[in-house]
Order: sequence, then structure tokens, then C-alpha cells
Amino acid sequence: MNLQNARRLHKDWKLQEHHEKMRQIIKSMETYISTYKDQAYYEDYTTETFLNDMLYGIGVAIYPEKYQYSQGFEEWKDELRKFLGCHETTFGAWVHGKDDARHDS
Repeated sequence: MNLQNARRLHKDWKLQEHHEKMRQIIKSMETYISTYKDQAYYEDYTTETFLNDMLYGIGVAIYPEKYQYSQGFEEWKDELRKFLGCHETTFGAWVHGKDDARHDS
């Protein structure tokens, strides 16, 4: 096997690995969302609770061990803050953890 073939095989393998990871993420989110309504009183949740729950689900779907539980969720929100590069809007203030900027609709 020459170097070019080896590189192509490695690239194909990495692509297959990526595809499998994406399938796992989507399956996790499908399960998380489809069972959300099984929670008692979910209809009484605030918009903020729903948003936090969905963000938590995304984090756990991407990195199951890293972003689980409250400490993991705080780490995930830190990553989201960096990713979003939020400005001081209502959403930006929420992402930056400023409680006075939190609103519900």
C-alpha cells in the first residue's frame, strides 16, 4: 500500500467515525426529546427551564460523560459562551449568567 492509499483509507475511516458520532448524537437527542413529555408537570415549566433542559440534552448528546449533571452543565454553558461569543443582549446576559436579565414568556 502506498502513502496516497493509506491517507485515503485514513480519511475514509475518520469520515466513517464522524458519521457514527453524528448518528449517536441524533439518536440521543431523539430519545431525550421524545421522553421529555413523560416528566410530571412539564407543561408548567418556564421557558427558561425548557431552554436549559434542551441545552443540557445537546451537551450530553455530544459528550455524554463530560457534560452530565449540574457540574457538567456548567462546563457546557461555558463552552457555549465561548462558541456563541455573546454580546450583552438579554440572551447574552443569560448565557453570561446574569440573573437579572432572565425573562420568561
